[in-house]
Amino acid sequence: MNWEVRPKGRLTSSSNPPASYPIEVETVKRYIATYFEQVHPMYPFLQRQEFEQKALDIRCSQLCKENAPFSALYHTVLALGCQHQGGEFFQRNVSPSWELFQVAWGIFPEIITSKETLTHVQAITAMAIFARNTSYVQIEKVLTVEGARIAQSIGINRAIYAEGEMHLCQRAFWVVYILEKTQTFACGRDSILVDSNIGTPIPHIAEAVFGGFDYFRAMCCFSRVLSKANDSLFSITATLIPSITITATINSLNGELERWKESIGEEFRPGTVLQQSGSLNSLSVAVKIRLSYHYYSAVIALARLKLSVTSRETNTSKLPREQVLLHASRSIVEFTRYIDVETYTPIWYLLSVPLSAIFILFDFVIHNPRHPETNTNISLLGIAAGYFCRLELSSGGWFPTSLLSDLAHIARDYTSGLDTRATEEPMVFSSTAYSRQPDEDEAIAQPGLPASVEESLPAAHDPIHGGAANDPFYFPTDGDLFTIDGKFSEGVDLTSLFAAELPDFLDPSIVDLS
Repeated sequence: MNWEVRPKGRLTSSSNPPASYPIEVETVKRYIATYFEQVHPMYPFLQRQEFEQKALDIRCSQLCKENAPFSALYHTVLALGCQHQGGEFFQRNVSPSWELFQVAWGIFPEIITSKETLTHVQAITAMAIFARNTSYVQIEKVLTVEGARIAQSIGINRAIYAEGEMHLCQRAFWVVYILEKTQTFACGRDSILVDSNIGTPIPHIAEAVFGGFDYFRAMCCFSRVLSKANDSLFSITATLIPSITITATINSLNGELERWKESIGEEFRPGTVLQQSGSLNSLSVAVKIRLSYHYYSAVIALARLKLSVTSRETNTSKLPREQVLLHASRSIVEFTRYIDVETYTPIWYLLSVPLSAIFILFDFVIHNPRHPETNTNISLLGIAAGYFCRLELSSGGWFPTSLLSDLAHIARDYTSGLDTRATEEPMVFSSTAYSRQPDEDEAIAQPGLPASVEESLPAAHDPIHGGAANDPFYFPTDGDLFTIDGKFSEGVDLTSLFAAELPDFLDPSIVDLS
């Protein structure tokens, strides 16, 4: 399936960013109120009273001219508030939120070349949160890394605070920590925040507490587990560690992950049913989905790694781990019906996590067509197909994801025609020969594989007649693949599939800092 998502359109037709965006006072108040109601509980790095005092002051426009970091923070908060009011289009240049963010991004070069303060961290953090949506995902990494760098540069990770800023510094640092650790784990990148150099305590923030559940502290603890996993399992050093040590580390991290899950109240705990008829409002539903998708993403990563490390075991001994992987994928698909397909929804759970789940389910069905739960898995593929069709429809064709509905049709057709194909004479595959030998011309035109690569090819897997299909459970792992020249395979950052074209002044690779 060859397809590429490249949303069309630029942010602006001008080669220079706008210096300001005219907006009425009442609209400003409405956007700020929406921000603190919908965004702030997820990322509580500001204090509402202090921010509103500056933003609603009659001298705010003058302050924005004199203070570039505050101007970027102000315009990004307005952009987020505007976006969360809903009804926006995925296409650019048709919404004020895009225009507001352009003002903030236009100030970015000035921010990173001026004296670093807490306001710098706040501004870049707000911009990184906004950039987690579809239209700016390609600059989110730049913003997150820069926010983490400045946070360490001014020392708030070491509990070094300016007078009167202690609580704000604690808030800002831990929001940056969550953003940076979840991003690096999801994208397979190195973290620049060193856990051993953190002395800032996690603050209690009432706005991030939902019915007695401290969402902010839970996300800080979860990000710490991801940081441990990144350092101990997904680094170059980890490739030199014996398999038995890797397995023990995975077991330990799985234990931490389960203890973290059990510490969450049942209303929000991953693995429990979403009770829409209860006390959950739209924000609480979003919290439930985020926690569940974070948890299942970590479960999938650890399960796949353990399957790869233990690839020489029999399929029976790998059964529990494969069932965990399958259960996580099913749970992800079941939650897609509750996802808000809006421009403010982060792309990692709008697209990346559901994509991973649907591919895992599809692989399982194809490799285990006679499994007792195959029909259930095909039905879940149908649910996922419906979600991706809804996504394309709601985005106005911005995402051509309805193509993924073909996976459900392929899986259903494959399993329904299984008995018919089994009666036909099987083709015999070999890594060294084929049933029909090529003639001399073909042999010249099609050179063979190098011997080192050919020897590394696994035996062909025929799910109908033999091999792994005769075992009670089979799932393809990274161990089924081969490497070339001893190089490590690179991870796939699915969010990069949905990056749109940026105008020159928004391209982080060519920002002029002179």
